[in-house]
Amino acid sequence: MIPLQKGMIRHSKQSIRDGVITAGYKRASAYWAVGGTIATLLPVVILYFMVSKPF
Repeated sequence: MIPLQKGMIRHSKQSIRDGVITAGYKRASAYWAVGGTIATLLPVVILYFMVSKPF
C-alpha cells in the first residue's frame, strides 16, 4: 500500500496547485478505501470464526 500512499501524496500536491481534485487522486482514494475496509473487516471475521468454532 506504500506506492498507493505516495501516489495520493503526489496527486494531492497537484490538486493543491491546480485547485481541483484530480481523477488520479479520486481513483487512489477509492482503492485506499477498499483496502482499508478489507484490512479492518478481515480480523473481525477471523475473530468470529475463532470464537464460534465448535468445542
